[in-house]
Amino acid sequence: MTNMFLTDEEVVELTGRTQRAAQKRVLNFMGIVCRERPDASLAILRLHVEESFGANTPKKMRRPEPQLDWEGVNSIPRRKP
Repeated sequence: MTNMFLTDEEVVELTGRTQRAAQKRVLNFMGIVCRERPDASLAILRLHVEESFGANTPKKMRRPEPQLDWEGVNSIPRRKP
């Protein structure tokens, strides 16, 4: 099983930067969400990075498409002209 978070080496490879502040700027520019841990390391979800780059994710892990509920619309009483 792969790790849920990117390793420090993967963050360097992804950003091309070794300093944390520079990595955060690059990730922000790329639209990739990261969180700073108490030890100042970055927590970056692997799945988020994969989705950002258009990787296919298993169907069960995808967010469901929003569906309109037309039941309420059909039950609204109509005014008589």
